[in-house]
Amino acid sequence: VDPKTLEYWHESVGVFVINKNQEILLIERTLYPIGLCTIPAGHLDINEIPKEGAIRELSEETGIVTKEISLVVDLPMTDDLCRRGSDCHLWHLYKYRLGESVPIKVDQGEGKNPIWTTRENALQMKLTSPVKYFLEHYSDQIFSY
Repeated sequence: VDPKTLEYWHESVGVFVINKNQEILLIERTLYPIGLCTIPAGHLDINEIPKEGAIRELSEETGIVTKEISLVVDLPMTDDLCRRGSDCHLWHLYKYRLGESVPIKVDQGEGKNPIWTTRENALQMKLTSPVKYFLEHYSDQIFSY
């Protein structure tokens, strides 16, 4: 809790996975917010380093195992509701370039229907608010080599 504002903050991590066709991996949420599409993401565990948390979430939610992720941005967001009761999140956003095609093993407890799509098509979909914001404001960094 921020002692000045009394806002309840969480730290979150997310990874944009980009394939060789410059498409991103999106997963349909089966938990709140149900039905919206998102990237592999989640909350940091206590005392977890953001990069390690992002690598963990990527593996848990997709089956992709790597250490080759790179930071896009660290960003506070104050209008980002979550099922654990916080409206405020400090996001640590990463990207991962997938070299070869691999099967995506979605954690059925949190998501379903993995899809590869372009930025333009993604922005026409029902996205979680952070993913939409990241695509609208950080696409150059997300898609750069």
